[in-house]
This record gives sequence, C-alpha cells and structure tokens, in this order.
Amino acid sequence: MSKFLPVRADGRSDVQVILEMLRGAEPDTLFTYQQMADALGVGIDTEVTREKIQRAAVVAIKRLEEEEKRTATVMPRLGYRIARANEHSYIAGGRKRRGTRQLARGRHTLESTRLDELTQAERSRSINDRIRFTLYEQILVAHETRLNRQDQLIESLFKQQEDRQRQEDQTRREHEETRRRVEALENG
Repeated sequence: MSKFLPVRADGRSDVQVILEMLRGAEPDTLFTYQQMADALGVGIDTEVTREKIQRAAVVAIKRLEEEEKRTATVMPRLGYRIARANEHSYIAGGRKRRGTRQLARGRHTLESTRLDELTQAERSRSINDRIRFTLYEQILVAHETRLNRQDQLIESLFKQQEDRQRQEDQTRREHEETRRRVEALENG
C-alpha cells in the first residue's frame, strides 16, 4: 500500500492544481491567494492555508519555468503575478542576492557556534563547515568580480563599436556632401 495517496478524487496534487491555473496565462495576470485557495479547496476536506498555497506555488512555478519559459513573482499580501519576459533577469538577480546573503548568514551562524559545547566530532564538523562556507563565499566574490570585469569589457567593446559606427556614418555623410558639391561645380 502506498504511503502517499491522492487527496483529490481526480488524483491531482496541489502542485498540479496551481500549475493548471498558471499555464497559458498572459504576463501581468494576477492570481490572488483567494483564487488559489478556492482552487485548492475543491474536492478536499482540509483547510487551505497560505503556507499550503506557497509550498505548492514554489514547485508549480519551477515547472512553469521549465515547461513554458514563464515565471511568477510574489505580490505581497495579494498572490502571484505572471512576470513579463523583460523582468526575468531582474527576478533572477534578486534571487541571486538573497542566496548570497543566505550564504553569508550561514557562515556567520557557523562562526558564532560555541565550540566548547560540542563533542570533538561535532567541533570538527562545525569547523569544516565554517571553512567550506568561507571558501564558497570567497569563490562567489571572486567569480562575481570576474564577471563584472567581463561585463565592463563587453560594454566597452559595444561602446567602441557604436563610436566606430557613428564615425563611419559621419564620414559617409561628409563624402556624400563632398560628392554633391563636386557634381554641382562640374555641372555648374
């Protein structure tokens, strides 16, 4: 006998219910927590909490990203909104920043561990974890620095290309003007 049985008669999970709501939705479509609670509440006898909605939405949004190349963003106290394609980079950047902060918080937590209250094995594990987290942070900072330098170089190359193009356009206009003047003098 299976440990996990479907709660709904149709066999759909909470994730599937939320995913079906999100599929095919246009950017800027808002799905309120109430709409999601109503959808999740159909065919079940248990209360639908905000936590239940959020747990299902996290997984459903990941699947939406994979299947439809769309994502949804949290609208505090309202629900979830389908993001426009031009927002995806901003959303990803926010997730990266939160991840970086969480890594720093993890390292800080390990640094504040009272080693004298640990067994030798626990102390060794804690020290190893602290070293690992510190290295992760250093690698992340070094990588970010390298990427920033590359971004600056790419931006500089694009600017040089734009400047070169402007100069070529200016030279072309000057040649055209000179050619017109020569023709006018010759026909004059």
